[in-house]
Amino acid sequence: MIKAVYIHIPFCEHICSYCDFCKMFYYSSFVDQYLEALEKEIKEKYEKEEIETLYIGGGTPSCLSYEQLKKLFSILKIFHRSSKLEFTVECNIENIDKQKLELFYQEGVNRLSIGMQTFHPHHLKTLQRNHTKK
Repeated sequence: MIKAVYIHIPFCEHICSYCDFCKMFYYSSFVDQYLEALEKEIKEKYEKEEIETLYIGGGTPSCLSYEQLKKLFSILKIFHRSSKLEFTVECNIENIDKQKLELFYQEGVNRLSIGMQTFHPHHLKTLQRNHTKK
């Protein structure tokens, strides 16, 4: 009777000092191994329930390469999705671009959670965030 699925992508290009979530530095080979294990686990454990909410969090899912994101989305096609699916991907502003946004849209993502802890320049520096207010 699963109605919601959370997929944790534990990879980040930068490890923020304030973050308590399970994470590690992005290494392409680790991501590839992780995606293989994720696909295997979903195929073994998922019992074809209809999914109403699909949330891809992290870490920083948007730090995956375009090809890795395509692989992730192909794995997620295993899920039987409700016609009213809420599909969220967590992103950091510094590693999303037009190509990734178009992929999200094509794959049915209808909600982004964008990590914006502050717009204050001093606090951005303190938090070691790599974006600006602009």
